Amino acid sequence: MQESSKMRFHLTIATVSLLISIAVCTDNRAAMATKCVNTLGITFYTAAQLNTIFACADPQVYATPTNTTAMISVAKDCIINNSGSKAIAALSLYANINSCLSPDDILTLATEWATPLTKLTKTLTNKCLKKIKTCKAAGTAQEACLQKLYTLAKAAITKAYVDKICKKFVKQNLSKAQYACGVKYAPQVMNITGYKCATLTIS
Repeated sequence: MQESSKMRFHLTIATVSLLISIAVCTDNRAAMATKCVNTLGITFYTAAQLNTIFACADPQVYATPTNTTAMISVAKDCIINNSGSKAIAALSLYANINSCLSPDDILTLATEWATPLTKLTKTLTNKCLKKIKTCKAAGTAQEACLQKLYTLAKAAITKAYVDKICKKFVKQNLSKAQYACGVKYAPQVMNITGYKCATLTIS
């Protein structure tokens, strides 16, 4: 597949991943990366790879926590530059999802879904923004402020929370066909066992 297609796929992953990251913040980088894999079920990336991606994107999150466009742009680069051996698998997944969604395209849909996803996670997002604003105003160093964000979210980022947001998002924003594609290919990215969001009936 063309390099441009590879870039577009990574941008899609970056968009979704970053919105979730912003919405739920993160715990200590290594601990959060491990939680994503061991508790939330992420399988596409290892904990070590996620840790590297988080560390790469963190400075932009700290600098412009309300500028989603800037954070997505940086996250895209962080993911592209740190995917390593996952690149081929990502390209294959991108092609298969688009084939399933046709005539829709995952990039277009991801852009449309960004706003409703952000709204659904507004409560936790606002807590994170308040925390970082207060921390920066106090003159606390960047890394220390980021760690405060990570601590804030530790209790919030649970499988139940992710499942709750997922169910609301699906019911409000996905068609029956789109949901079917999601359930079909989600297992290539994460273990969906235990997520009620993966067993919904969409009319």
